[in-house]
Amino acid sequence: MHLRRLIAAGLTGALVAGAPVAAGAASRTRSARTAVSYIASKQNPGGAIPAFSKIGSTSDAVLAFAAARRGRRPLNRALDYLAKQVRDPQSAEERVDTVGVRAKVVLAAVAGGRNPRRFGGRNLVGEIKIRQLPNGRYGGGTAVLDHA
Repeated sequence: MHLRRLIAAGLTGALVAGAPVAAGAASRTRSARTAVSYIASKQNPGGAIPAFSKIGSTSDAVLAFAAARRGRRPLNRALDYLAKQVRDPQSAEERVDTVGVRAKVVLAAVAGGRNPRRFGGRNLVGEIKIRQLPNGRYGGGTAVLDHA
């Protein structure tokens, strides 16, 4: 009889302790879906997610989609936009021509399952590597925020 009570108490404790974990996981999944839906709603028809910087914001959105494991379609549209800008930028603001911007696009490409060494017809990893100086810095004319 004592063993039955002990087993029942143990099972009850396990069920009670496990319930918040399951509820928390469901809540996180729901939050991820909501966040991805919001970000995707900001995507323009060309695939960019414009904010402070189209390239930077779109790269950040790809990381969010990949981390949430949601939004595969908007993720691919964003990567297609980035690849197009690497190949042939639509404006001066959309050029992928600094170490920091290249690094952001490399992170997005990798997170989205693409090869940054063959992204938009360029080897972005190689372009970053050739700019590294012997002291570890990246070029004398590198902007302050090129640390991605």
